[in-house]
Amino acid sequence: MAEISKMLPGYNCGECGHRQCKDYAEKISIKGDISKCRYLERERFIETKAEIQQFLSTYPFARPMDIVPGDVLRYRALGYPVIHFARVMKYIQGIATAVCSRFIQVS
Repeated sequence: MAEISKMLPGYNCGECGHRQCKDYAEKISIKGDISKCRYLERERFIETKAEIQQFLSTYPFARPMDIVPGDVLRYRALGYPVIHFARVMKYIQGIATAVCSRFIQVS
């Protein structure tokens, strides 16, 4: 998110619906939608817009938007060498609420 925030024009104008570009960058990192920033449509920022789109296509934390309740996620907790599995209970705006279990039966 900090990388995206640095790439935005930084006017903090609120036109995108957020108080600061930093807040909008967080939304971009979840949704991948940069269409709300009217400044990125200006000729001056055409290259910046392309740079952000390129970054988002390789963004390591981008999550698929087709996660649904019941899906099983495979993950490794930061700093912990053991792989975990969790069943998704709900998925809203890029955040999954899941039940973690050592033994999840996958049908």
